Amino acid sequence: MDYDHNEAMDRAVATCCIEKIKMNTYKPFLSLKLTDTAPKLCESKVGGLPYIPSGGDIPCDENGGALRMLAQIDCSQLKALPDFPESGLLQFWIGQDVNWGYEKKKGSRVIWYDTVDPSVTEEQVKAKLASAPLPADYDDCFPVNGTYGIEFTPSSDYMAACNSHFAPMFTEMFNAETPGEPIGHPDDLGDDIGEMIWEQLKSEGDKIGGYPGFTQNDPREEDDDRTVLLLQLDSISDDGKTRVMWGDLGIGVFLCTPEELKARDFSNVLYHWDCG
Repeated sequence: MDYDHNEAMDRAVATCCIEKIKMNTYKPFLSLKLTDTAPKLCESKVGGLPYIPSGGDIPCDENGGALRMLAQIDCSQLKALPDFPESGLLQFWIGQDVNWGYEKKKGSRVIWYDTVDPSVTEEQVKAKLASAPLPADYDDCFPVNGTYGIEFTPSSDYMAACNSHFAPMFTEMFNAETPGEPIGHPDDLGDDIGEMIWEQLKSEGDKIGGYPGFTQNDPREEDDDRTVLLLQLDSISDDGKTRVMWGDLGIGVFLCTPEELKARDFSNVLYHWDCG
């Protein structure tokens, strides 16, 4: 029997769709916990001193200003994630300007070193950093306040409501379960049900793999195939200390396609951060 979207019935159907999406979109990921240890040059870390090989250079933006390393991952700790490299180092660099390289052509870089040279010293790296030119719009504020080690914990994840691929999936499921007027978007169900969906399907925290989270909107279109989450770094403020802060409690993410990950091609990674 047709109905004109009774809220109670819509809520029941939406709850059913949420559970189906949870069951159908599970992905493995590694939860990252920042620790107050002192990571060595070639160890996993957020912030701090990067590994740079003897013949390597610090990545720069399009104007020659040096980027700064946001995080470095020892890939031997990524074996729980399909298709991720299992050796070497994966590094994430961003700009040192007021917007941290966001929307610049070369404002960020993801670099994978398949091997590391144990003879490289911290002094050698520090000398390279000291001679690197700062960007003309340099700002000494940076999302990471300090240097932190990382603990990795395997977990599983499901698609968040903020994901650009979520709305068409939910809409199709919802319309298949209701005999009445079809909706064109989850927003058609109203604010109360929308808030319920958002709260039950969200992606927060620091992680590699799984699904990304966004404080505002997913920058990808619905057909964007950059679905691999290389890194998500959330704002962290606890124990009276601010470890990471993207603007006003924002989130930073790096995304690539499954094909690029398998080919170890990190030249077209989507870097995005936003805040409330």
